Amino acid sequence: MRDVTSHTRIEASSRQAMVVCLTDGSPETFWESGEEDKSRSRTLNVTFEGCSPVLLCLFIDNSRDEACRTSQVAFRAAMSDGSRRDLMSKNLDQNFCGWVKCCVANVTHVSISLKGPHNASRVRQLQVLGFLAEGKTEVIRPSASHQLFFNNTQHDAFALFQAISAQAFSGESCEQQDALRERVVDLLFSRVTLQPLQNYVCTQVEAALEREVERLCCQGKRNYSYAVGLLAMANRMCETRAIGNGDCDVAARHQVLQAASRLLAFAPEAVQTQCLSSLCSLLPTARASTVDISRLLRHLLVPVAKALVLQVRDKAAHSVTTATMNSCLTNAPLSWRTDRSVSPEIGKMTAQFISDVCSGAFNEDWSVCMRRELATALLGVVQLTTSLSKSGSRESMNKESVPSILNSKRFWLSVAALALVRDRSWLALSEKWNDVRTPSQEPVTLCENHDDGMTPAQVFCSDCECALCRECFSVMHLHKRNRSHRVTSLAPPPARLEEIDIHQGCARMRVANLLILFHGESLNGLVELPADPFAALTNAAITAGRSTSSVCRFCGNALDPHNQLVGVCSHPDCVRYSATACCRTLPCGHPCGGIAGEKQCLPCLICASEGTAQDGDDVCVVCFTDRLCAAPCVQLGCGHLLHYHCVRAVLEKRWPGPRIQFRFMNCPLCNVPISHPGLADLLDPLLALKADVAAKANMRLEFDGLLGCTALTDPQSEYFGKPEEYAMDRYMYVLCNVCNKAYFGGESRCQMALQSFQYNAAELVCGGCSAPAGTEVCGRHGAEYLEYKCRYCCSIAVYFCFGTTHFCAACHDDFQRLVCLPRNQFPPCPTGPRATPGEGPCPLRRPHPPAGEEFALGCGICRNISTF
Repeated sequence: MRDVTSHTRIEASSRQAMVVCLTDGSPETFWESGEEDKSRSRTLNVTFEGCSPVLLCLFIDNSRDEACRTSQVAFRAAMSDGSRRDLMSKNLDQNFCGWVKCCVANVTHVSISLKGPHNASRVRQLQVLGFLAEGKTEVIRPSASHQLFFNNTQHDAFALFQAISAQAFSGESCEQQDALRERVVDLLFSRVTLQPLQNYVCTQVEAALEREVERLCCQGKRNYSYAVGLLAMANRMCETRAIGNGDCDVAARHQVLQAASRLLAFAPEAVQTQCLSSLCSLLPTARASTVDISRLLRHLLVPVAKALVLQVRDKAAHSVTTATMNSCLTNAPLSWRTDRSVSPEIGKMTAQFISDVCSGAFNEDWSVCMRRELATALLGVVQLTTSLSKSGSRESMNKESVPSILNSKRFWLSVAALALVRDRSWLALSEKWNDVRTPSQEPVTLCENHDDGMTPAQVFCSDCECALCRECFSVMHLHKRNRSHRVTSLAPPPARLEEIDIHQGCARMRVANLLILFHGESLNGLVELPADPFAALTNAAITAGRSTSSVCRFCGNALDPHNQLVGVCSHPDCVRYSATACCRTLPCGHPCGGIAGEKQCLPCLICASEGTAQDGDDVCVVCFTDRLCAAPCVQLGCGHLLHYHCVRAVLEKRWPGPRIQFRFMNCPLCNVPISHPGLADLLDPLLALKADVAAKANMRLEFDGLLGCTALTDPQSEYFGKPEEYAMDRYMYVLCNVCNKAYFGGESRCQMALQSFQYNAAELVCGGCSAPAGTEVCGRHGAEYLEYKCRYCCSIAVYFCFGTTHFCAACHDDFQRLVCLPRNQFPPCPTGPRATPGEGPCPLRRPHPPAGEEFALGCGICRNISTF
């Protein structure tokens, strides 16, 4: 259906000139019955021409029209024989405000009667929805309400301007039309308030943007300038006073919001940033009730899902595979454009935007609605796994159904929603979620050996003809004659949807036999397929007479009866973990999840404990490939748990790139420095190096006379009262490959060219280690602070290459050109990086040979120099 009001003729019982206000699209204007209707019925007669009407709607606002209230509305249809047929009659409350709707299908003429307690009645808007007759087209008519105030000349100018607006927003982007569009917007929204025309232009912007997004999505267009221009116009219109008052609220036209959110899935990064900016501008002025939030959220979740990186771990096979939506989803809608990726930055920005909406940053209505839709989106993976588990056995669910799950768009949208849920209370907002959480009426098979009436059966023995739980089966089949019984696994009990938790920013959801863990800040997650101990019931475990509870403490697989390790399978990873794992058993009966040699064991990772905010089902935020209980863990000084081998790997790898940085020594969850006795062998040398770098940076800061700079004395500065932190951030230090000591590499702002992938650690040599025999050494500070000038510019050298040449970072990246450059082509002092002409005085502040020659600057502390 569409709006076919322009194909109707309206006649009133009085004040015919005001009828045009009923179809101007604004609730601020109205038709009011006149004095002549005091003693007769107040009617509106609507005749449909060239259309097939379906719904006739009247907008009445009794709360505002206190002196002209309408208490009853009656609709009657005129038949071809002259008779009338009652369609509908409705009584209205004295505070009624809204639309009165009547079905008018197969009717050509309708008479509307109005009654009220006062001498007059008011109707603010009339709208007809239906279908155009074949061959009919939309008619561009001048705004109706202004016909009351315009003379013939103004009327013609008004109609001409409407035609120009329609033409401006109807075609492709070109220089002439871009200028025309800008002029139209300037005339309407910068100088005067022409509400009907503003409404009309807003409608044209919406239609043009929707058409352009469809072309970009389906036709593969690459030029996004037209779409960006339309979004910019929508932002400008939204910022004007008329728009802000709600009279012509472009944000309330949800097509603009939908179009901007659709572009996030496939547009270039610059356009995606513009779309997010537009959404932030438009959303606060829109009413949540007028927008299809379910569709809007689906569009917003697509770029988040594209940026997700999932590690799919099969515990039985000890395998880990990386999955992304673009690589796994083959039946995605065309509008998702899985052939185009989304950067992690855009994914995080979109996720942050959704989080801001949910947190109430715009208004409470949007917050509640968005939370409800996020909870509903989580149902996708629940419904998917439930349908797949009913179609096959538990083992087939583990093996064969994984590709089907990863190839489902519902799964990826659900995981993206899981990354954004911050509290379990959000789930209660969704009626659909509450319906699914209602206990299933399907009977659950119970263990026949238990009399508690609640223990579910997990296997069925065909020879014994009984259903048993895992523990009862292992005890009753220990005898040799029972070991050959035929055993089948029963379907797992219905998924418990309440198993959703948020721990330390990590959301987890257990559905059927899938465990989904996700860290929202990094957009990394884990999907774990647990080992099925019943897969080995009829073979090794039963033959050896071992209990099925004897599974590996790390991977959950059934233990080999010939394995000599206690509680650990023979897989190399599990054997490696057992070498550092604590062998003690906690009072609850579970093995300790910590490392050997600790004075105090960790709180149990399986049982609920108040000693830690994490448990064994949380994902390790360092590797994102396994749960905490899958390997020995350490509890850092801040209280957070991480895999022991993961933390050691981070500390051994140290900083990325040549510049010494110490952020890797902080907890990834709270940014507090890492501390643990089991890591002392790695932490002690690093802490000593950090103290050395801090002392050298503080000394240079003092000699440069910067202890009283604004960055340290301004209370609003991030470095206020933190000279050590400021010095380490201002100056760059590099680790010498020969003496393993830190040496000065220039100021941080001058070393932007020093990329982590463009250096060789063997070429990082300090001035003292690269100095030839006979070089003058400072009698006060020794050779430790000896610095060299870059051979090709007036900068401090960082690299020492070929055993003969000192380079700064910028010249090192361009060394192939510089080493072949004749000396007479080098610019005079001051020489900039890459042998370019410099400006101002020489930053070295001392005489030196021209570019192209090696030169030792001497002790850097004693010289008190400035650098590029």
